[in-house]
Amino acid sequence: MRTILLLWFVSLLTLSAPLTAQDIPATPITLFNVEQVKPLLRLGRGQPTLTQFSADGMRLVVGSTVGVWVYDVTDLDAEPQYFSMDISATALAFSPTGGLLAVGAGDGTGRVYDLTSGQQLDYVIAGPVPERGAMANFNVPARGVRFSTTPGMGHKNDGSGAVSSTGVTDSDGTVLYLDILMGGGAIEAEESHANGLTAQIIDHEVHISDGIGDHTLTGFTPRIGFATMNSDTISTWVGDAVSLPENALMTMGGDSLMVWDVDTGAVIHESAVEAIPDELLIARWEGGVAQLDSVSAIRVTEGDSEPFTLTNNARVTSLAFRPDGMFLAAGEYNSTLTLWDMATREVFTSQYAHFGAVMTLDWSPDGTILYSGGEENRVFAWELTEDKEFPLKSAAFIGSHAAPVIELWALDDGARLVSVSMDGTVIVWGIP
Repeated sequence: MRTILLLWFVSLLTLSAPLTAQDIPATPITLFNVEQVKPLLRLGRGQPTLTQFSADGMRLVVGSTVGVWVYDVTDLDAEPQYFSMDISATALAFSPTGGLLAVGAGDGTGRVYDLTSGQQLDYVIAGPVPERGAMANFNVPARGVRFSTTPGMGHKNDGSGAVSSTGVTDSDGTVLYLDILMGGGAIEAEESHANGLTAQIIDHEVHISDGIGDHTLTGFTPRIGFATMNSDTISTWVGDAVSLPENALMTMGGDSLMVWDVDTGAVIHESAVEAIPDELLIARWEGGVAQLDSVSAIRVTEGDSEPFTLTNNARVTSLAFRPDGMFLAAGEYNSTLTLWDMATREVFTSQYAHFGAVMTLDWSPDGTILYSGGEENRVFAWELTEDKEFPLKSAAFIGSHAAPVIELWALDDGARLVSVSMDGTVIVWGIP
């Protein structure tokens, strides 16, 4: 009896022991849970745009294309505090005590963050309203931000910005208001100074100098213009000296080539390149190949049969075969997503999908979900339904980057989606 109780107790301990990240099984993404997909891992801190020291020189903020990163100057290698934004930071300012941070953005908005609690306290629109466009490049960037002790009424009548009507409380109890400068406002410099330190952005890197030595902040990346998870293509560029993990991703931007491990987020190789290859618009499945013959014509080859051409009505920007080869998805420059029935070689459906070009496509391994990434920075999931008029339905809005999404890959495990953006980041999506 004692032996049985002992075995029961040991088995209970085993079952209740905490699981490591590697032990926890990944949840496959299906049409029933795709709305639960969230970012699991972000690779890269975006492209740095500006820097700002706090008045006491103890904090350094780096604005980037994906938000702001707050560093402890006494330990620059420690993980920084991060405030995520879906657009580039264009202006920065600390409150008088240094407890609050004001950030102006590329769409003419401003926000205030509490550096102690990590919470966003205020959000103010200073761009053209209500004429603000839905895409970032239609808006006027905030060229400066500052804290004021005088409340405003929202928009300034002269169009030069806005002063918030609601206040935020600084760490000393002072009530402050956010003043956003537009147009002729002060332009934040890419170089800042405090306590003998200089922070400046050089070739997409943030360098801190004390006049004697330099320290470079790691993790920032240039604007990405090309990406691949094809092992053969990666090996062509980095050679056999680099041991590639199963889920290896290569990105190129500016003159920088980086190879990432998508499972861990680690950079396993980095080097300079003289030229970025033109992206080869091509889709494959085990039975055939589809690639562009011209801007609006798709050339398809199936096995040993004679190639045939699918003529599109608009410029094609992305292609993806469903795993069973029954459908070929084509994203187009005019925001449309078209499905070709490969049995009949006819258009099965052609529907509006994004605000801007459909930049990239991929199917889930089981072929039930079609993922798309757009010029307007967003990632969607689509499903085929029995609806005869509009059979392609939006299954979920996955999320967004801060710049156009140029590549998507649904990994073979069926539990993760990888998106690559021109904002200089990669996001691995899944169900937490």
